[in-house]
Amino acid sequence: STNEYARAHKETFAVWKELEIVELKCFFGVLFHMSLSHRPNRRTYWEHTGVYGDIFVQEVWPDRHRFEAVWAAIRCKLYAESHMDKFYKVCMYLIKDYPII
Repeated sequence: STNEYARAHKETFAVWKELEIVELKCFFGVLFHMSLSHRPNRRTYWEHTGVYGDIFVQEVWPDRHRFEAVWAAIRCKLYAESHMDKFYKVCMYLIKDYPII
């Protein structure tokens, strides 16, 4: 769904690279880490100077621009038989709290 969205919006995601499952897992891992380790904004996790940089985020996801692109493109598809989808509960949680996804 995320890859489909990025392909459909080429003007925004001109240099989109397909999102792989491993990368998606890293993305959610970084999001989880960010929920436990707060910073003034997402950009500061990638700072190499100052007090806000986060080595874990920088090692798991070194490219801040790619992270922001995935953040902008991430989408969940809800199917009628979505209770069969392993990602269903996560999608329902995200949609409940973040209806724009």
